[in-house]
Amino acid sequence: GPARVGLGGGVVADSVIGDEWAEVGIKGQFLAADSTLERPGLIETMGLGMAGEIPWLERHLARLAASARALGIPLDDRLARDMIEEQRAVRAARGEMPWVVRLVLAADGTLSVTGRPPGVPPPELRVCLGGPVMDRRDGLLRHKTTRRASLDQALAAARAAGCDDVLLRNGLGRVTEGTVRAVLVRLAGRWYAPPLTEGLLPSLWRETELARLGGRERPLTLEDLQGAEAIRMGNGVQGGRPVRRLEDADGTLLWEAPT
Repeated sequence: GPARVGLGGGVVADSVIGDEWAEVGIKGQFLAADSTLERPGLIETMGLGMAGEIPWLERHLARLAASARALGIPLDDRLARDMIEEQRAVRAARGEMPWVVRLVLAADGTLSVTGRPPGVPPPELRVCLGGPVMDRRDGLLRHKTTRRASLDQALAAARAAGCDDVLLRNGLGRVTEGTVRAVLVRLAGRWYAPPLTEGLLPSLWRETELARLGGRERPLTLEDLQGAEAIRMGNGVQGGRPVRRLEDADGTLLWEAPT
């Protein structure tokens, strides 16, 4: 729908009115037609199994289509399916399964596909608490977009420190998700996940596990994490893994799985 943006500045006794007006123009440059701000695209990352199956293919494509509609991005569903099928055929012919297929839908509707070997996920996760503070009012967090620079930087720093992922929080200090995994926490015998309104992606793994475990949504705080009976994190490619150790950004132990 339509959007309104207000621009202004502070005027004091020695202000020069022409300079103040020019400053308003400078502040509004990001709205110009030749703005260098890049509209984000969308990503779907899917696991291709040994038999060539993509278990959640229809759910991946449905999520992509819903996000494309919400962000006004044209999507050729038939072309997307054909490109995925081509990847499947190529990897099967080369004997390169399992495989990870990454489908990217650019803001102009251009589709591209890349892939990589899945790697071997650790049996247990060591997780750091930190990374950028997530704005729960940011609607883009509900979509799996290409706007990932700060998340990728946080993940790289965490891996350099020996962690497998970074657990993020929003401006209220409540838990949202990891940089590449959703999170579930067991409290008093029941599993919980942060609500999407906290500022997180509708992870297919999260949705599946909540249904399987009979879990519920509720806001989760650091105190909840420290009192947890168990913590699990996962995604659609690697599945779920138990968290063994949760650390602060400086390496201080915050929680360890009961033995």
